[in-house]
Amino acid sequence: MTVKEAITIADFCDAMAIRLEVFIKEQNVPAEIEMDSYDKTARHFIACSDGEPAGCIRMIIKGEQAKLGRLAVLKKYRGQGVGRLLCEKVVEEAKKAGLKKVVLGAQIQAREFYEKIGFIPEGDIFMEAGIEHIHMSLDL
Repeated sequence: MTVKEAITIADFCDAMAIRLEVFIKEQNVPAEIEMDSYDKTARHFIACSDGEPAGCIRMIIKGEQAKLGRLAVLKKYRGQGVGRLLCEKVVEEAKKAGLKKVVLGAQIQAREFYEKIGFIPEGDIFMEAGIEHIHMSLDL
């Protein structure tokens, strides 16, 4: 499994295809919520297995922190550490950029996954796209 930054248009399209499959088709998130203006300015990363796209994530830099988001792994690659590799890549890139913190809004069912990586829950549960979420952060 390798993780690379989505630099080319083809890479970006692969990331969007993964998000379409996971968020829009599987989780019924409306496309107008899933695809947003941050997609133009965020850094996107793709995990590949034998050259095939398996998962994606994006990183938005705001001040001294990175916002991790849109982590998606295709069904056939789940449970193989793809999500962890993608998160580790964002954390590594945030450290390289001299940022102080990584934040995210985790779907409630993914809370434990992020806690195992070191993220700490903050605040109350909130709704986004009809799905319960919680804010989480990791100090760098």
